[in-house]
Amino acid sequence: MEPRTAWQVATKASAHALAVLGVKYVALPADADGAPGPRWEGPRDGLELVAKLPGLALYRYAPSRGRFWLAPHAEARPGPRKALFRTAEPEVDPYDTVIVGPLVPEGFAPRKRGEVEAAGLPGSVVIAEETPRFVRLEIECASPRYLVAALARYPGWSATLDGQPIEILDANTAFMAVDVPSGRHALEFIYDPASFRDGLWLALLGLAITIGLVLFRARSRPVVAP
Repeated sequence: MEPRTAWQVATKASAHALAVLGVKYVALPADADGAPGPRWEGPRDGLELVAKLPGLALYRYAPSRGRFWLAPHAEARPGPRKALFRTAEPEVDPYDTVIVGPLVPEGFAPRKRGEVEAAGLPGSVVIAEETPRFVRLEIECASPRYLVAALARYPGWSATLDGQPIEILDANTAFMAVDVPSGRHALEFIYDPASFRDGLWLALLGLAITIGLVLFRARSRPVVAP
């Protein structure tokens, strides 16, 4: 199946696409009674009306686990095409299996299903703090899990688990995941791109040069006696 046929436009978003993308709220054209309008071809079960404006309504998608969840299993799919096609397959439950790719670390070996099936409980994820460049999560799981974050995998993201650096995996083609052992943990994502740091240094340098020129011109200006 071509992925674009299921994810082509927002009005045709499937339950699978909403889960992969971490969508929890949906704004849609609505009927007078608050029901989604006829153009919405996505799932209707699980949509809970939150707010209504003339011709528009905000719904909470109840089945969504939000942008962060724990998945017990993983599949490696190296390469953009393989990763995207597998991510878009509706039979792959994103809450059960994360697709690692397009970049797959050398030596990465997903855990066998028997290694995590016994624990059963899915675990919990709590957002303790969040800003545009920082996320702190409190995680508890009875067996190892993959923490999936529906955050764009831009260069500049790093992560720590209990204060120690940990590798970020490419997840579901465009997002991130971290392999988390059992127990209680604090996971932090930090966004600090080199482009931002370089731009900041250049801005500071430009400011310093401007101030220097202003001071130089002020000192070199002739003083006219009264």
